[in-house]
Amino acid sequence: MLTRLIISLLFVISPSLLLAKNTVITGSAPAFTGMTVRLTSFKDYISDKEYLIASAKIDKSGNFRLAFDINTTTYAFLNLDFRRSEIYLIPGSSYDLKIKSPAEKQKNVNPFLAETILEFEIMKAADDDINLLIHNLNVQYNTFIADKNNFNALYRKRDKSRIDTFKNQVSQHFPDITNLYFRNFVKYKIASLENLARITSKKKLFVKYFIDKPILYDHIEYMDFFNQFFNNYIISSPQIKYNDLVVAVEQKQDYFSLLDYLGKDTLLKNEVLREMVMLRGLKDMLIKAEFTKSKIIKILNDFSVKSKFEKHRDIAKNLVSMMNKLQPGTEAPAFSLKDLEGDTVCLKDFSGKYVYLCFWTSWCVPCIKEFEAISKLYYEYNNDIEFLGISVDKEYSSMYHFLNEKKYPWANFHYDNDIDLIEDYEIKTYPLFVLINRKGKIIRYPAPSPSQNIEMIFGKLLFDESRR
Repeated sequence: MLTRLIISLLFVISPSLLLAKNTVITGSAPAFTGMTVRLTSFKDYISDKEYLIASAKIDKSGNFRLAFDINTTTYAFLNLDFRRSEIYLIPGSSYDLKIKSPAEKQKNVNPFLAETILEFEIMKAADDDINLLIHNLNVQYNTFIADKNNFNALYRKRDKSRIDTFKNQVSQHFPDITNLYFRNFVKYKIASLENLARITSKKKLFVKYFIDKPILYDHIEYMDFFNQFFNNYIISSPQIKYNDLVVAVEQKQDYFSLLDYLGKDTLLKNEVLREMVMLRGLKDMLIKAEFTKSKIIKILNDFSVKSKFEKHRDIAKNLVSMMNKLQPGTEAPAFSLKDLEGDTVCLKDFSGKYVYLCFWTSWCVPCIKEFEAISKLYYEYNNDIEFLGISVDKEYSSMYHFLNEKKYPWANFHYDNDIDLIEDYEIKTYPLFVLINRKGKIIRYPAPSPSQNIEMIFGKLLFDESRR
């Protein structure tokens, strides 16, 4: 009995129990003076919800400093402008970075879609620096996969000896590496290769990598393998009838019922692992027509209260947050920007009026066409609806000269290089319209453009109000 308890506890040891250590990143980025460097990571690797670890403004000399506490080796992103790159951080360590100048400035493209790599160098990095080790491993892995002979042997002939060859190459290239994070990185990189090549049966892989093994919640390579292995797992499990699964979600909508039902799969006897697979499965159900989003969210809300494991409750909450993001009835992301006169304006300043918000750029031809239609709507509806524009032009001057020539009657603002705002609204195309109610909550996202007959929605909103 004691042995079983110890094994169970292995699954749920949380990094939050470890002592956080102050970690520092200093750097030089002379090409980005005045801009903000942001360090972000994922709250978990099921929801992929990002959060801000630290941020700092790059001073006039091109230098910056980030100081923060972490309690486990952390996979993070350095974000500058619309550029980003990954970095691995060890608690208590210091990193001195030299951020390279961009080869050329991006113009007249959607930078959210055209995200480019932020190139940097870690100065005086030790030979066993985790970033250098992982970079070299990935180069070796990509070279191995790019070899047509290896690819054909693995994916067509199911030749297991090729994986053994790769293991030997890695062992020779990285002898005597004691860093546990890196050793696990190698282990689960190979596990993913075995899974993708389908050389080993699913059950054997499960026994090898999951039976009586701890769940490495905060290890990116482990969780990549976990998500790959359990992708659509409960939906396709031969031991779980699909129709019964639909009934469990659509009719019962109960955490305990679904958890017990998944126990029919003989590989999911461990409750901790079963819950993680259930979380992954609820996310997979979102794209299946037989499952209703609101009912999935109901189970996740139930999950976030009833699970015995704090980490799982947090993942459930993060999934709900991601599923609800920008949905009707949720709070519109706040912003605080300066207008052309230099006055600071916030979204909450327009409380009591509907807001028709447009993200645009001066070089976007469809934006300009829609603006002509907005001009007509503005004079008819501006007493009840606030028309607002936020320019995502790279340079403030581009917006200024454009508006100075056009002289549109509604308020416009520059996004002021606020990348958080672009990410909050998930701007992936221009123009993008958002319709917000009098209390600051989203009505439609994305909202129809003027050419898509937004006027019909305006009319209905105001008509319905007049009848109350």
